[in-house]
Amino acid sequence: MKKEKIIRNFGISIYTPAELKKIARIKEITFIQMPINILDNRWDKNYLIKLKKKGIKIFARSIFLRGLLFFKKNQKWPCSKFQQNKIKIYIKQITKKYYKKNIIDLTFSYLNSLTFLSGIVFGFNSIKQFKQINSFKDSKKLDINQNTFLINQFKFVNKKILDGRNY
Repeated sequence: MKKEKIIRNFGISIYTPAELKKIARIKEITFIQMPINILDNRWDKNYLIKLKKKGIKIFARSIFLRGLLFFKKNQKWPCSKFQQNKIKIYIKQITKKYYKKNIIDLTFSYLNSLTFLSGIVFGFNSIKQFKQINSFKDSKKLDINQNTFLINQFKFVNKKILDGRNY
């Protein structure tokens, strides 16, 4: 279809680093959409930078873990209440430490610091929510020390949380 100019690009949506390693060998792929958020430290950043240098565009999705990171009442998490509360406490502490307004600001500061990203895909439930999320798209990048600290803070997170297919 590319040869016939029916499509220009070919992309794939993945969930795990193992899937990334498999599909990265397929030379026709020009776009990869993958879950990237402040809790997820599974990805090899150097490998993603190499893919970008090869011309592959990488898009972050699940930046709020399907809305889990908004911590709505009665929201079912695929982990213990203890771990959910620990995540919530750490996010509040880091948000305050980095002088961020909220989880959206912290999320976009983190994402904006990732040099391998070509774009961000996010969902919203209303125009009001879209405007709120979109207002933080240009949040100031985290520096390397802040980024490293953030990643290290969430190494305890249960991997089931990181895969949206689990909830």
